Amino acid sequence: MKGFRDLVPFGRRDLFDLDEFFNLPAVGTFFPFENRGMRVDVRDAGENIVVEAELPGFSKDEIDISLHDNYLTITAEKKGEVEQEQEGFLRKERVFSKQQRTFALPSQVDEENVQAAYEAGVLSITLPKTEKRLGRKIDIQ
Repeated sequence: MKGFRDLVPFGRRDLFDLDEFFNLPAVGTFFPFENRGMRVDVRDAGENIVVEAELPGFSKDEIDISLHDNYLTITAEKKGEVEQEQEGFLRKERVFSKQQRTFALPSQVDEENVQAAYEAGVLSITLPKTEKRLGRKIDIQ
């Protein structure tokens, strides 16, 4: 018969050491509040900054993109209700899901020419770079 230590993966673990406890491989299955937010790639593509966000299960109308002071914010929000009735059995559930990410962009972008597309659960945003500067250096008198 195996002992407790044989059942714990990756060698000896001290479950009273909180750092060790939260590093267990399956910790995400124990805690429903684990951050399962959108996965995002931001890359410099020469003349553009390209942002790709995984948003499976959302429709194009449930996604909002805003650009303000060189900060890009992506928000996806789903609200709904499911009702099912079969032979004396009634099931009714409400669904609410919201994901949001904000990024400070690595360079100034041309706000007028930003393009976005959404296909197969992936949002792609192309942000053309610009040389226009929003701020200026202030000399001390």
